[in-house]
Amino acid sequence: MTLKTQDPWWLKIMPLSLRKSLVGRNNLHAMLHNIGWLFLDKLLRASLGIIVGAWIARYLGPSQFGNLSYCIAFIAIFQAIVSLGLDGIVVRELASHKDNQNEMLGTVFCMRILAGLVCWFFVVLGFGMIDGFSSNSFLIVMILGASLIFQASDTVDLWFQSQSQSRRTVIAKSCAYLASNIFKVFLILIDAPLVAFAIAIALESALNALGLFIAYRRFPMNNSWKNQFQRWGFLLHESWPYILSSLAIMVYMRVDQIMVKNILDDSALGLYAAMLPISSIWNVIPMLACISLGPYMARKKLEGIKYFNASLLLVFRLFLAMSIGISILIAIIAKPLLVLLYGSSFEAAGDILSIYVFTNVPIFLGLAQGIWILNYKKSHVMLFQTFIGASVSVMGNLFLIPILGLQGAAITAVFSQLCSAVLVNIIFSKDLFFMQLGIKRQ
Repeated sequence: MTLKTQDPWWLKIMPLSLRKSLVGRNNLHAMLHNIGWLFLDKLLRASLGIIVGAWIARYLGPSQFGNLSYCIAFIAIFQAIVSLGLDGIVVRELASHKDNQNEMLGTVFCMRILAGLVCWFFVVLGFGMIDGFSSNSFLIVMILGASLIFQASDTVDLWFQSQSQSRRTVIAKSCAYLASNIFKVFLILIDAPLVAFAIAIALESALNALGLFIAYRRFPMNNSWKNQFQRWGFLLHESWPYILSSLAIMVYMRVDQIMVKNILDDSALGLYAAMLPISSIWNVIPMLACISLGPYMARKKLEGIKYFNASLLLVFRLFLAMSIGISILIAIIAKPLLVLLYGSSFEAAGDILSIYVFTNVPIFLGLAQGIWILNYKKSHVMLFQTFIGASVSVMGNLFLIPILGLQGAAITAVFSQLCSAVLVNIIFSKDLFFMQLGIKRQ
């Protein structure tokens, strides 16, 4: 078996046995190219997010940066509803029913436009009732809320996914992201007010939509999109569990920021939000590894449970070692790293990061667990885990933030992730639980 010269570098360095299971099949080859483009997108966003985000945080200071982060976290919860949990369903339908792809895309696009408008209305109304309709934060939420409508343009991405053309989405969104970050830097240089940065974030959503529209014009389907109202009920009937799951995940990921702001203040949230990107950037490693290993692990499952479990155990041991090593290293250099990136006003965030970074351990193990869930067809486990994690997060933050402040929020984050991704498996599968710890049961 030989590799073609156009094969990506990350495919060439794979072990020979893994390459043999991936190369030589056109659909898998296209999928792997998609993975490469998606990884490039995540890498670009993560690196720019830290560099430009740190510059913005320096400029705004902990209080204003915390205010902006609170508004973003509030709106993010509604973003889970706007997508309507339809991504996987639509890609499946596009692949299996090619004669009515235009009707499927047109219907989903109209559904998401309506969902975006409704969610924008409730975002503005809900925030106004909580924080006041005359506050500066209310204006920021109104501006940022417009991104909920532009999110409907991601329907184009579903078409590209079904055609193994994710690179078109990556190029369009990367251009929008670059333009938005250049604009943010310009705002810093001209001493722009906080509201201007909300405009820059909303502008990125608009540019995303424009970029996807241009990309679609270059790679369209044969027929024009059409909305079919009779499909609405069918799609929602199948997608509502995914909506609830996505909502639970988003609450799980954002509730700590909302609670920090309401229990403490904007400055505290500014410190907390500043260290989050430095901790989460490492999640790209297991994410890409799991996607790349997916076909190989599926083949091992066909060979037999013994071979699959042996391979999965190696993955867990590797992820456990990597996550612990990364967490310890970042914990040691947390304070000087935060001062270097954000300035002395964010020095206190180093103590929080040195705790929060250990969320990488359960996150790495949780992502590897996804291989087990997929191959054993235990998708219901993920929904239960998410609700467990969200419940522990809410209760833990209510108890620990008033006592320990931001350190309490960081401790809660580590424990809730540990409960969700690892400890809950004592109930579902003790074999999986011990494998996550790198232990082989006899």
